[in-house]
Amino acid sequence: MTKDGYSICFNEWALDKDIKNELGLLLIISSLTAEKGFCYASNQYLAELFDTDEAQISKKIAKLIKKGYLEVSYTKRGSEVVSRELRLSKMTTDHCQKTQPTDVKNDKENNINNNITSNKKEKESIKKKIPTLEEVEEYIEEKDLNVDAKTFFDYFEAGNWRDSEGKEVKNWKQKLLTWNKFSRPKQSKVSSGNPFLDLLGGKNSEERRDNNNPWDNESSIPEVLSEYEIV
Repeated sequence: MTKDGYSICFNEWALDKDIKNELGLLLIISSLTAEKGFCYASNQYLAELFDTDEAQISKKIAKLIKKGYLEVSYTKRGSEVVSRELRLSKMTTDHCQKTQPTDVKNDKENNINNNITSNKKEKESIKKKIPTLEEVEEYIEEKDLNVDAKTFFDYFEAGNWRDSEGKEVKNWKQKLLTWNKFSRPKQSKVSSGNPFLDLLGGKNSEERRDNNNPWDNESSIPEVLSEYEIV
């Protein structure tokens, strides 16, 4: 038993002036009986705990039994007393108090509270690293980046904000700048009105070809030309 636990004190005990000197002992016995409903604490153990002699402990226990606060039973081998069980005459209705010692309960409660706090901080930390689509759009506009906000957001959202190597994205703004670095430069979509000139301009361009753009796909040239009648 450690001094970090606590005991349940009924109002009846606290208000009974006749057990003022025995109340501390009664509370400790209450704590010791919390797990199983009884305890085997000897007079010697209790005397060492309270820094007193066994005679004083024996006298106080006898008084508490007489007052109806404690009950005692003995296990004997012949005429020899092998062990003594102390239990409260009035048991607490607190479920946790019945099932485990208060110092153990405190340790478990502290661990649970620490885990909850730790998990909460971890979730808050992760949440701070994940932007909203609006934040992505605002940053793209602020830096004038050539990145489609929704494409970027959906890509990392689908991957639970991890990169292609499975590493957690710790700085989404840096990722945006990287995407912008490898994006195609913005182009001015000005047509000459002449599909032949537009087609030739696309062929002579040093830009990368886009298979989804009919002007950048040689296989689509006949299809484009077929729409015009040669006179």
